[in-house]
Amino acid sequence: MSAVYLAGPINGCSYREMHDWRDDMTRRLNGHTVLDPSRRLHLDPADVVEADKTEIDASDILIAYCPKPTVGTSMEVLYAWERGKHVILYLPEGARVSPWLRYHAHHIHHHPIDVAAATITLGQPGPHVCGGCGYEIAAVGAQWCHTDLRSYAEGRHEPKPLQATR
Repeated sequence: MSAVYLAGPINGCSYREMHDWRDDMTRRLNGHTVLDPSRRLHLDPADVVEADKTEIDASDILIAYCPKPTVGTSMEVLYAWERGKHVILYLPEGARVSPWLRYHAHHIHHHPIDVAAATITLGQPGPHVCGGCGYEIAAVGAQWCHTDLRSYAEGRHEPKPLQATR
């Protein structure tokens, strides 16, 4: 399994803004090593940055949640991209994102199921099945999508771990 670093807003965020999406993604990535920088808030700035860089170096994939512009998340994306890590942007619908972030991302997704699916299936041949709804997921260009639109109907997705199956 891969090591996944969860980049996203921390500075000026409430506890829920920092942790809700990270807790959800951690559940979805069951079996992966999830690296969460939000647990280092008590350290001085130099220690925070160096610890973040060390964890990004140790990761295979960086997921960047970008509901709003943040300097730290942008720096983490560039740092990961320059080191050949897979970068996945998680953008809520309607979120405005810099062309710099778009350029430095390998995948861009708007739904947490698709973010998890892209993470789990990187480098694995298909077919892949979503553990949340049971429908097949497939690559469509650079995007991982559910092949059956019924999977998005009526809130069928729950924060269950996805299992990539062959």
